[in-house]
Amino acid sequence: LSTDTAGLLPANSEPNPTYEDMETVVAVRNLFAFLVGQSLVATENRPSLFSIFMKVSSLLQMYEFSNLDGSTYGEAAATSFDNYVEELHLADVRFSREKTIEGIVLGEKMRSVLLYNEAFVHAVGKYDEIVKMEHPKFKLISLVTRNRMERALMDLYTREKSVRNRLEDFDFPAIFSGIMNSKTADERKVVRFDQWKASFMTTRKYIMSFYKHKYGSWPPKASSKKNDLETSGLNRLVLRDVYHDFSDLYDLLVDRSNLTTRSAGISGLNDSTGSDEKNLTARAMRHVLSEYDRSSPPVQPPVPFDVPLLPSLATTRKDYGVGDAKKDAKARLKKIKDDEIINLLKNSHNPDARKPTPFLQAFADLERKEAHGCTIEEMCDLRNGQWIFMYAVLESLPMLVVDAPGVKWTQGVEYFLCEPPRSGVPWAREDTGIKKSWYGVAGSSGVVSLPSDIVEHGVEGIYRR
Repeated sequence: LSTDTAGLLPANSEPNPTYEDMETVVAVRNLFAFLVGQSLVATENRPSLFSIFMKVSSLLQMYEFSNLDGSTYGEAAATSFDNYVEELHLADVRFSREKTIEGIVLGEKMRSVLLYNEAFVHAVGKYDEIVKMEHPKFKLISLVTRNRMERALMDLYTREKSVRNRLEDFDFPAIFSGIMNSKTADERKVVRFDQWKASFMTTRKYIMSFYKHKYGSWPPKASSKKNDLETSGLNRLVLRDVYHDFSDLYDLLVDRSNLTTRSAGISGLNDSTGSDEKNLTARAMRHVLSEYDRSSPPVQPPVPFDVPLLPSLATTRKDYGVGDAKKDAKARLKKIKDDEIINLLKNSHNPDARKPTPFLQAFADLERKEAHGCTIEEMCDLRNGQWIFMYAVLESLPMLVVDAPGVKWTQGVEYFLCEPPRSGVPWAREDTGIKKSWYGVAGSSGVVSLPSDIVEHGVEGIYRR
């Protein structure tokens, strides 16, 4: 008659959980495993890392995990997810459009700046291909992020157009539309601009021939016998090769003792460096380069050292420049023998910058060929023309070839990785405002508060990197 066991299951029976119950148990188990950095369990409904982390993010939201400003789910969750991103290579989205979309979605849902930034940069570079894919997961990306990607894509198109206009034919008409085209400029009394231009054009022709031989054509075409490119035209890998070539050439020729007197938007013509021929030539060079930098938006900041080393007879002749002005003047007008030309060119290079690269070897061949039968002044004119061409190419490239800060997976990528997300993370609370920092004002002791994006991702920030 006892009722102690009334309503209880028979001793040999077991609970019969539903499929939904098992999914819930595994999801909660994965949440705890996630927080302590252990392995995660997949199910039939959630067979992929993407679906598992999407469920983890929903549980983190449900249980109100958060830091003070809502930018992460707290230090433990953020650190754990960053470890998963690194260990599982979740940010390596180079060769999959679907993984790129998943990276952005997970970056937003898991509030991970690391994954979001990487996936965003890659997505902008191949945005057209992603949109054409019409993948249903694309709709999971927030409207804020989609709008930011579209704005970044418009900026990328502008940068690509600017570079194509200049480098497809290595055409820089702005260089010859200012002081170099003037017949009345005071600098013409000392500087031989026509010889500079002739050297510029010779260098242009030679470099185009070098790259046509290297890639099979210029701009390169995909699937050529001479390259392994998958994308025709001036893609990221091609332009980075050009950038490294010309960076090596800059290091070889630059005068590291002659710091520029220019700043962004200021030509530096009013500097007081002296009135001898060497300083007048440097001022004229800076005038030419400044005109080029300011010829089209955005205004390009000058490089720290913006004039080249010039060949000098003082490096090969002990009796040159010791006081006999007439003898020196006569020596400057006399053609130089080939053996001395080789030494003059060698002495006008930075010895620590010599590298056995095909490009530098080709440039050395050009130098020797053009300097044959020249006077020392003609050799200087050749160097100045070569320097202007090198500068024009080098200054055209940073806006495309300098990858966005923090991007890790870049090897083998042919699309551009130069457009970072701006204006903070889209999941942060609206009241956090735009991140600002204090910056010094050039030429004064004042400081100004500006949005970090404007400075760090602006033109000067890119060139500084």
